[in-house]
Amino acid sequence: YTFCDTAHRSGQPFFRVHIFPFRMTEERMLKAAEHPNKEFWANLKQGYDHFENSRIPPDVSVVDGCYSFK
Repeated sequence: YTFCDTAHRSGQPFFRVHIFPFRMTEERMLKAAEHPNKEFWANLKQGYDHFENSRIPPDVSVVDGCYSFK
């Protein structure tokens, strides 16, 4: 919170905070295969994979109730 508050007060117009329920590796996703949130987590994994591959936080929007990552 302190970093975000400082950035905002210093004129940074926005900042990204990406939080995931767990490390979304293939192995960990398999363990969650029967969980009620598995579809939501599969959508989050798209953003997780984007960051893991590029090391750049993706731009996120919501399209038809799902996250879209660019």
